[in-house]
Amino acid sequence: MDIDRIAALCRIALTHEERKTISRQLDAMLAYMQQLKEIDIRHVPATLHASDLYATLRDDQPGKSFSVETALSNAPKQENHQIVVPRIVE
Repeated sequence: MDIDRIAALCRIALTHEERKTISRQLDAMLAYMQQLKEIDIRHVPATLHASDLYATLRDDQPGKSFSVETALSNAPKQENHQIVVPRIVE
């Protein structure tokens, strides 16, 4: 592994000891990836997620709404039936 190249791409400075440590860690990760490549997965069905997904949301049903006055009652500042907030985009 070219640790210096990776560090340059990441824009980080590494000490000699950090380079050695990261090199060992990357070697261990690559060895583990090699072990995973050796597993026979030909009979495992393809999936998009590790577990089944279920819609846990309720149906969207229209209901009673707040009045404009109630919705704006706690707003520190309002104008033309809208909440006024500090500008954050210049």
